[in-house]
Amino acid sequence: MNSNLLKSQMALHGKNQNDLAAACGITKGTLSKKLNGKREFTQGEICKIALLLKLSRELIISIFFAEAVA
Repeated sequence: MNSNLLKSQMALHGKNQNDLAAACGITKGTLSKKLNGKREFTQGEICKIALLLKLSRELIISIFFAEAVA
């Protein structure tokens, strides 16, 4: 999980953690744990974030599957 890249995309699109948490249907605390690598994002959450931030396939892979690709 590349949280810095996700945060930069959030900033680029004018979104904050509250916006992401609401889009995913989770609390801000749960989102924080996911951003800090203590929990993993679900497939559904990744899809919702990708739609909210208009992420390309490449960015989705770079953000959420960085360890799997490396």
